[in-house]
Amino acid sequence: MKFHATSTRYSLLRLLFPCLIAIAAVLFAPTIAVGADDGAQTGIAGGDLSGLSLEDLMNITVTSVSRRPENIRDAASAVYVITQEDIRRSGLTSIPELLRLVPGMDVASIDSNKWAVNSRGLNDRWARHLLVLIDGRTVYTPLNSGVYWDVRDTLLEDVDRIEVIRGPGAAMWGANAVNGLINIITKGSELTQGVQATALVGDEDKSIDTLRYGGGFGKDGHYRIYGKYLNRDEFLLPNGDAAADGWNQSSAGFRMDWKGSESNDFSVQGGLYNGTSTETYMEPSLVDPFGEEVTRRTPVKGEHLLAHWNRTIGETENTGLQIYYDRAERRDGSYHEMESTVDLDFQHSLEPSARRSLIYGFGCRLVDSNIDNTYRISFDPPNINTHIYSAFVQQESRSKDDKFSLTLGSKFEHTNFTGFQIQPNARAQWTLDEKRMAWASVSRAVRTPSRFERGGLLNESSFPIGGGNGGIVEVRGDPGVVAEDLLAYELGYRFNPSPKVSHDVAAFYNVYDHLAVVEHDDEYFTIDPVPHLVIPITYRSDMHGSTYGVEVTSTIVPSNRWKVSGSCSLIGISMDGPPSATFDRTEGGSPRWQFNLRSYLDLSKGWEFDTMLYCVGKLRDGDVPGYTRLDLRLGRRLPSGIDVSIGVRNLLDSQHTEFTTSRGDNVNDVPRSVYAKLGWQF
Repeated sequence: MKFHATSTRYSLLRLLFPCLIAIAAVLFAPTIAVGADDGAQTGIAGGDLSGLSLEDLMNITVTSVSRRPENIRDAASAVYVITQEDIRRSGLTSIPELLRLVPGMDVASIDSNKWAVNSRGLNDRWARHLLVLIDGRTVYTPLNSGVYWDVRDTLLEDVDRIEVIRGPGAAMWGANAVNGLINIITKGSELTQGVQATALVGDEDKSIDTLRYGGGFGKDGHYRIYGKYLNRDEFLLPNGDAAADGWNQSSAGFRMDWKGSESNDFSVQGGLYNGTSTETYMEPSLVDPFGEEVTRRTPVKGEHLLAHWNRTIGETENTGLQIYYDRAERRDGSYHEMESTVDLDFQHSLEPSARRSLIYGFGCRLVDSNIDNTYRISFDPPNINTHIYSAFVQQESRSKDDKFSLTLGSKFEHTNFTGFQIQPNARAQWTLDEKRMAWASVSRAVRTPSRFERGGLLNESSFPIGGGNGGIVEVRGDPGVVAEDLLAYELGYRFNPSPKVSHDVAAFYNVYDHLAVVEHDDEYFTIDPVPHLVIPITYRSDMHGSTYGVEVTSTIVPSNRWKVSGSCSLIGISMDGPPSATFDRTEGGSPRWQFNLRSYLDLSKGWEFDTMLYCVGKLRDGDVPGYTRLDLRLGRRLPSGIDVSIGVRNLLDSQHTEFTTSRGDNVNDVPRSVYAKLGWQF
């Protein structure tokens, strides 16, 4: 483990002091009676999901599969839910780290503030085949069709659940929901009343402090306001020295929920953030020494405002309208990006008959993206306005005995970037008996090319060629790049042999076409701005191939004090393209196999002992070895509203590498770390 401060003694005291306070609170606070509820709420939909039995967990309501509430047991999709209990007991402190809990999700740390996250292969820093939503708000940037995970930080105590779909969700949610969908759903403000404060300190997460207050207004109105500060230390270089990749951020926000009448619900929420993410990369140069390693702090800031109206018409009809505004700014040494988004979404669901349900809707999104070009990265044109118009429709038909259902639907989208796209979907679900359910689906999904793939230029690296001259590798976009195309086939099976055991199996076969891939063009010599050699590498839509695999998840509850969950995923990737293309990264950037095992054990007198084991296979790209990570947590919940815990992450290794990347970015090692956390709610 590592301690980076002005003095080792200060760092040790800073770490040990809250640990001693937490231990003292545990030892001297009143104990909880054996078999007590630990204060967990028992609500499922919209409530705290902690302390639920296996049967309750199988009856959790999800909304991401069909954009309407349905039982997770009956969902015809490879859907997984990270509950608030998972978040609390994992000891993890960021959204991408929490996604390690999901079977089939490939999560790799690049450095202290960057992750590569994807589902079912094709992993990349930008998660280009994954759509991420927070309360219905899309949080990807068209600049690279990806997610800046360092600014997608939220108050984890306010997250109700994270619904993750492995496989296409484009028929309901549109472009970029190709390999999966992540829907982060926060609690209603009526569930976050009173005051809650948390403080976490450690040698890696140096400080994470939160404060939230919730109250009421009028007859049926509730609100909450919150603030959060995060300060994360550097990762490690391969030689054990500290890497320059620290991360700090401050954020604040609010949410208001109220009933306008018996059938009308309203909510408004907003937030802002301001922080700094540090990174190290190679800055190219055409003069001696032809490039140098530079470290720069990247200021980031942004804000958003979202309003939602929901109207219930009788017992079978519902209408929803949502609008949001989002603005983000990022200023690093390579470019200055400013992006503003306005989005409108409407949907209407109804049941025309007892055996048929229908949902349809439309949306409009306007994105204004502006770039200040630099020598390292530039865009043509630097400023662009993107218009996305969409509509969707989906119908579900059920048999008389409710044992079979067929769902047909499609998303229709038009953008001024790629034109018109149709993304259809067909899903069938069979309830074999009370313990067994099977499902199958065929889907088409597309990924919209990023601004960089269509019109970017990156001076990636430079090198000497002799005679005082140098050369440079240029990565270029091409206006001819088109939308990527996926045809996905899925099969699933759920089996509950007893009230204390459940199994979930999902298999898939994905066929990709028009994948963007970099191709080597003929090199040439130029004298502008100084004599140098240019090696051009250009994005083109010339790669195609397939992925196939299986994901198995099992949960066992040996007793009412102990729950064990495990998952295993296997994947094969085969890509092809022209001889000049470089697609080793696409094939070798994801592990062939992953395994995780989690144990939540409730000891006597309110003690909790939790174990998380992650085993990940090697990456062929960059020859990154596989690793085994073990996280341990010891905690105690007290009736006075105090929650204390201490833990260690990556216990088995002092440091390990998880990913490889090009484009001049550094990849740093994940260190072993320890932490202590104190929470108080009243």
